[in-house]
Amino acid sequence: MKNFISVVLLLFSTISCLSQSKSNGDYKLFDIDTFNKNKKIVSSIRDATDTLKLVILETYDFKKGDSLLHMEKYSPVEYYQLTRSRIGGSFKINYYYYPNYNLKMKTYFFLDRPVGIHKEYSDKGDLLKEVDYDKMTRDRGYVSILEVAKNMRKDFNINIENESEILRIEVVNDENLNKVVYKIVCPPKYTGSGQLRGFIYDAITGKFIQEYRAFNLN
Repeated sequence: MKNFISVVLLLFSTISCLSQSKSNGDYKLFDIDTFNKNKKIVSSIRDATDTLKLVILETYDFKKGDSLLHMEKYSPVEYYQLTRSRIGGSFKINYYYYPNYNLKMKTYFFLDRPVGIHKEYSDKGDLLKEVDYDKMTRDRGYVSILEVAKNMRKDFNINIENESEILRIEVVNDENLNKVVYKIVCPPKYTGSGQLRGFIYDAITGKFIQEYRAFNLN
């Protein structure tokens, strides 16, 4: 009888832990129940190597607090992903999952540029690998894009952490300036004006150098 009670208590404890993991925002498990209740088929095509198989993309988008979340699943490979971003923000966190719904990888991006610490896990939850992109940037002698973002807020009252205030960013070796720089393109200063705003910041010091004439590449 004691053994039976112990098993029941263990079962309820496990269910409670899983429920908390789904609800407390750590996203260590892919919430398959929520996904299955709300998913929509976005595309369905035949597998190029096996025409008997369908490659199906299913997604579900929703808001939670100030976050926008995008869930997706590819089958038949059982690939799961969750992307979380602040509504109107330039940062994205990507979560990738194993077929057993455990977290496989967690990555951070700022306008599609990797930032922060990216982590990879085993299907049992053990940490396998860490890559610190901010440290890699510092080791090369450059400042983080976050430092440049802070300076742009101070210099021009432009917050490139809002996706509405930035169009693109690149790190280039500028031959005219003879240095590595951040080149940042922002929307026009005034509504209705067609001229994009281009800013050059020193990649080593993070300080503003000059504005330049930017063009829309789309």
